[in-house]
Amino acid sequence: MNIAAYSTALTAILIGMAGLIFLTKYRTLRAAELARAARLIDVTRYQPMQRLLSTSDLALVAGDKELTKLLRKRRYKVFRSYLRCLTKDYGALLGGVRLMMVQSQVDRPDLAGLLFKGELRFSVSLCKIEAALLLYRFGIATPDVHTLVDQVRSLGTEMQASSLPAAA
Repeated sequence: MNIAAYSTALTAILIGMAGLIFLTKYRTLRAAELARAARLIDVTRYQPMQRLLSTSDLALVAGDKELTKLLRKRRYKVFRSYLRCLTKDYGALLGGVRLMMVQSQVDRPDLAGLLFKGELRFSVSLCKIEAALLLYRFGIATPDVHTLVDQVRSLGTEMQASSLPAAA
Protein backbone atom coordinates (compact mmCIF):
# COMPACT_ATOMS: atom_id res chain seq x y z
CA MET A 1 0.00 0.00 0.00
CA ASN A 2 0.90 3.63 0.08
CA ILE A 3 3.29 4.71 2.86
CA ALA A 4 1.95 8.27 2.73
CA ALA A 5 -1.58 7.02 3.40
CA TYR A 6 -0.37 4.95 6.37
CA SER A 7 1.58 7.83 7.85
CA THR A 8 -1.38 10.18 7.36
CA ALA A 9 -3.70 7.70 9.05
CA LEU A 10 -1.25 7.19 11.91
CA THR A 11 -0.88 10.95 12.37
CA ALA A 12 -4.65 11.39 12.38
CA ILE A 13 -5.02 8.64 14.98
CA LEU A 14 -2.32 10.18 17.21
CA ILE A 15 -3.89 13.64 16.94
CA GLY A 16 -7.29 12.15 17.73
CA MET A 17 -5.92 10.36 20.78
CA ALA A 18 -4.21 13.53 22.01
CA GLY A 19 -7.48 15.42 21.52
CA LEU A 20 -9.40 12.78 23.40
CA ILE A 21 -6.95 12.90 26.32
CA PHE A 22 -7.18 16.69 26.35
CA LEU A 23 -10.99 16.61 26.41
CA THR A 24 -10.93 14.04 29.20
CA LYS A 25 -8.70 16.29 31.31
CA TYR A 26 -10.87 19.29 30.48
CA ARG A 27 -14.02 17.42 31.52
CA THR A 28 -12.30 16.33 34.75
CA LEU A 29 -11.97 19.98 35.64
CA ARG A 30 -15.66 20.53 34.93
CA ALA A 31 -16.70 17.54 37.04
CA ALA A 32 -14.56 18.65 39.95
CA GLU A 33 -15.92 22.15 39.62
CA LEU A 34 -19.50 20.95 39.90
CA ALA A 35 -18.82 18.38 42.61
CA ARG A 36 -17.12 20.57 45.20
CA ALA A 37 -17.78 23.95 46.68
CA ALA A 38 -14.96 26.45 46.56
CA ARG A 39 -12.88 26.71 49.68
CA LEU A 40 -9.50 28.00 50.61
CA ILE A 41 -6.84 25.79 49.08
CA ASP A 42 -3.50 25.46 50.80
CA VAL A 43 -1.01 24.73 48.02
CA THR A 44 1.74 23.98 50.52
CA ARG A 45 0.29 20.48 50.78
CA TYR A 46 1.59 19.90 47.23
CA GLN A 47 5.22 20.55 48.16
CA PRO A 48 5.96 16.83 48.63
CA MET A 49 4.49 16.22 45.18
CA GLN A 50 7.02 18.58 43.63
CA ARG A 51 9.95 16.49 44.80
CA LEU A 52 8.27 13.06 44.83
CA LEU A 53 9.67 11.94 41.48
CA SER A 54 13.13 13.34 42.11
CA THR A 55 15.96 11.36 40.60
CA SER A 56 18.19 11.96 43.62
CA ASP A 57 16.33 9.34 45.67
CA LEU A 58 16.47 6.84 42.83
CA ALA A 59 20.23 7.29 42.67
CA LEU A 60 20.46 5.82 46.17
CA VAL A 61 18.97 2.52 45.02
CA ALA A 62 20.35 2.53 41.47
CA GLY A 63 22.27 -0.71 42.08
CA ASP A 64 19.14 -2.72 42.81
CA LYS A 65 16.91 -2.90 39.72
CA GLU A 66 13.97 -4.50 41.53
CA LEU A 67 14.01 -1.88 44.28
CA THR A 68 14.27 0.91 41.71
CA LYS A 69 11.31 -0.51 39.82
CA LEU A 70 9.26 -0.85 43.02
CA LEU A 71 10.15 2.67 44.14
CA ARG A 72 9.16 4.11 40.74
CA LYS A 73 5.86 2.22 40.78
CA ARG A 74 4.90 3.35 44.28
CA ARG A 75 5.90 6.95 43.72
CA TYR A 76 3.98 6.92 40.45
CA LYS A 77 0.81 5.90 42.31
CA VAL A 78 1.28 8.51 45.03
CA PHE A 79 2.00 11.18 42.41
CA ARG A 80 -1.21 10.29 40.52
CA SER A 81 -3.18 10.68 43.76
CA TYR A 82 -1.67 14.11 44.31
CA LEU A 83 -2.46 14.99 40.69
CA ARG A 84 -6.11 14.02 41.14
CA CYS A 85 -6.36 16.17 44.28
CA LEU A 86 -4.67 19.09 42.53
CA THR A 87 -7.12 18.84 39.63
CA LYS A 88 -10.09 18.71 42.00
CA ASP A 89 -8.80 21.72 43.92
CA TYR A 90 -8.37 23.71 40.72
CA GLY A 91 -11.87 22.74 39.61
CA ALA A 92 -13.28 23.78 42.98
CA LEU A 93 -11.55 27.15 42.71
CA LEU A 94 -12.94 27.61 39.21
CA GLY A 95 -16.41 26.86 40.51
CA GLY A 96 -15.95 29.34 43.32
CA VAL A 97 -14.84 32.12 40.99
CA ARG A 98 -17.72 31.38 38.63
CA LEU A 99 -20.14 31.47 41.56
CA MET A 100 -18.70 34.84 42.58
CA MET A 101 -19.18 36.07 39.01
CA VAL A 102 -22.81 34.94 38.95
CA GLN A 103 -23.57 36.50 42.32
CA SER A 104 -21.75 39.73 41.50
CA GLN A 105 -23.64 42.92 40.77
CA VAL A 106 -21.08 43.76 38.07
CA ASP A 107 -20.78 42.08 34.69
CA ARG A 108 -17.20 40.88 34.10
CA PRO A 109 -16.76 39.37 30.62
CA ASP A 110 -13.02 40.06 30.89
CA LEU A 111 -12.80 37.78 33.93
CA ALA A 112 -14.75 35.07 32.13
CA GLY A 113 -12.22 35.18 29.29
CA LEU A 114 -9.32 34.98 31.73
CA LEU A 115 -10.92 32.00 33.48
CA PHE A 116 -11.40 30.21 30.18
CA LYS A 117 -7.77 30.81 29.19
CA GLY A 118 -6.56 29.69 32.62
CA GLU A 119 -8.66 26.53 32.41
CA LEU A 120 -7.29 25.83 28.95
CA ARG A 121 -3.68 26.36 30.13
CA PHE A 122 -4.26 24.09 33.11
CA SER A 123 -5.66 21.34 30.87
CA VAL A 124 -2.71 21.59 28.49
CA SER A 125 -0.24 21.53 31.40
CA LEU A 126 -2.04 18.52 32.82
CA CYS A 127 -1.74 16.68 29.49
CA LYS A 128 1.99 17.43 29.36
CA ILE A 129 2.46 16.09 32.87
CA GLU A 130 0.46 12.97 32.03
CA ALA A 131 2.74 12.32 29.04
CA ALA A 132 5.88 12.88 31.11
CA LEU A 133 4.45 10.68 33.86
CA LEU A 134 3.95 7.87 31.39
CA LEU A 135 7.58 8.24 30.32
CA TYR A 136 8.64 8.34 33.99
CA ARG A 137 7.37 4.79 34.41
CA PHE A 138 10.05 3.74 31.93
CA GLY A 139 12.78 5.93 33.40
CA ILE A 140 12.80 8.36 30.48
CA ALA A 141 11.44 11.65 31.87
CA THR A 142 10.45 13.35 35.11
CA PRO A 143 7.27 15.46 35.20
CA ASP A 144 7.53 19.04 36.42
CA VAL A 145 4.41 19.93 38.37
CA HIS A 146 5.49 23.44 39.39
CA THR A 147 3.39 25.01 36.62
CA LEU A 148 0.19 23.36 37.84
CA VAL A 149 0.82 24.27 41.46
CA ASP A 150 1.52 27.87 40.45
CA GLN A 151 -1.72 27.99 38.48
CA VAL A 152 -3.70 26.73 41.48
CA ARG A 153 -1.92 29.22 43.73
CA SER A 154 -2.61 32.16 41.41
CA LEU A 155 -6.29 31.25 40.97
CA GLY A 156 -6.67 30.88 44.75
CA THR A 157 -5.00 34.24 45.30
CA GLU A 158 -7.25 35.82 42.67
CA MET A 159 -10.31 34.35 44.32
CA GLN A 160 -9.30 35.57 47.78
CA ALA A 161 -8.30 39.03 46.62
CA SER A 162 -11.15 39.63 44.25
CA SER A 163 -14.54 40.84 45.27
CA LEU A 164 -15.09 41.30 41.53
CA PRO A 165 -14.94 45.09 41.34
CA ALA A 166 -15.94 46.81 38.14
CA ALA A 167 -13.31 46.90 35.43
CA ALA A 168 -11.77 50.31 34.92
